Amino acid sequence: MSKKTISGSMQVAIEGCCHGMLNNIYRNIPKSVELLIICGDFQAIRNQGDLKCIAVPEKYLKMGDFADYYTGRKKAPVFTIFIGGNHEASNYLEELKYGGFVAPNIYYLGETGVLWYKGIRIVGWSGIYNKENFMKMRENAHVPFNRSTIRSVYHYRKDDYLKLRLLKQCNSSVVLSHDWPHEIHEYGNRDYLLKKKPFFKSDMEKGELGSPANSALLRHLKPRHWFSAHLHVRFLAKVAWNSPKRQSVDGSEAITSKKLKLDANNDDELDLGLDDCIDERIQNSVNNEKDSEGMTSNHECNADEIDLELSDSEITSSKDAVNCKVNNSEKKEDTAENENEIQLDLSEDESEGKEIRTETTTILNPTEFLALDKCLPRRRFLEILQIEKTVSSRGTHPFYLDPEYIAVLKVVNKHKDLIERLNYEQVLEPTELIHEVQQEIDEHVAEYRQLNDEDYDRLFKIDFNGFSKTANIHDRGAQLYKNSQTTTFVEKFGL
Repeated sequence: MSKKTISGSMQVAIEGCCHGMLNNIYRNIPKSVELLIICGDFQAIRNQGDLKCIAVPEKYLKMGDFADYYTGRKKAPVFTIFIGGNHEASNYLEELKYGGFVAPNIYYLGETGVLWYKGIRIVGWSGIYNKENFMKMRENAHVPFNRSTIRSVYHYRKDDYLKLRLLKQCNSSVVLSHDWPHEIHEYGNRDYLLKKKPFFKSDMEKGELGSPANSALLRHLKPRHWFSAHLHVRFLAKVAWNSPKRQSVDGSEAITSKKLKLDANNDDELDLGLDDCIDERIQNSVNNEKDSEGMTSNHECNADEIDLELSDSEITSSKDAVNCKVNNSEKKEDTAENENEIQLDLSEDESEGKEIRTETTTILNPTEFLALDKCLPRRRFLEILQIEKTVSSRGTHPFYLDPEYIAVLKVVNKHKDLIERLNYEQVLEPTELIHEVQQEIDEHVAEYRQLNDEDYDRLFKIDFNGFSKTANIHDRGAQLYKNSQTTTFVEKFGL
């Protein structure tokens, strides 16, 4: 089957942490938007049983808006794709570990996944980094969760990482992660970030802000866009992959040889798991002086252990909560700043645009990093971007699984024993593993390329009517249901 050329771009809305507030998010999205991407903490809570499977202090447990979309009482007005974070109904997401519809028109990408939607390739993974659990293999979750597993379930693992790391470079793709790449703040305006979140300073100085696994993926994949959430602040950065030179703030030429840090022996790598410190942070947020975004400058707690701050006074619908702008690919010369017009291109007050030295002669697009806040009034939680479609695609249906990802998934699944023996360095930079399995991946990809139209669609097309209701909204006990979408996926690809 031949490829077809895709041209043009699409309006895509990017949202930070959802925290179950779908009504407010959808209320703020114009009709011109064709896709909404939510970067974690979605909270697909169907019933009281699901509330027992989410790692949130008890006084902050709320049903949220999702149940209405699950039952069909409401329907998402725009097609929605989301990844998981560290505040999720983990039992429901476990049902759909390979991805699937959690409600009509709302699709969970999965623990890891690569999707095509109308010519845009979306790569992503769910959860956050924890060094100890990262080196463990992914296992099936067991419900009910205990005090430990309710947190460890959302830590991504080394086999999750390799399902993305074994993909080839994808400079025109979009990548999603809940937590940030390690030290991405060094490629934006560090001072701006510290002004917004002064308690990040300690973690920055210790090299603890962000995920080293995400940094390794960033350096390898070099995507066009990288979207994250988790730290409850809007932040821009740009990683340029070609020129070894950059312009310094004063306009003079400067050389930057800094590379994203991948210290396998770094004892300070973040444990982003939610622990008892969160309760202290929440209490201190009442007692201490808050910054301009309502977060305290408490240095004793890890900057990545995020409180939810879901007070009733904040959860009010407000159009003022969103600063939206359609970000065209052509840069405008007009640099006058409008509070309601946010450009992904790095502005003078928010990002420096540091560049990375690289040996390649290939001309690569820089990676534009955007992190967004949580869905509350006066927070910058939603932006609308004009995203270019990838130059080529297959099929006539709008929504597909990615064949290369499926090839990698099958190979990783087959070689779990080999992967389990890899140490930290061998996982982050898997040269030996690639040598061992690359031919096998390539053979699967070549096989998929030879498929005719009908067989290709049978394997990779995602049916928009695939949603399957499993739980009753009146269930009160924590349960893990068998989902037909997962059963079909496993049988189709022989996992």
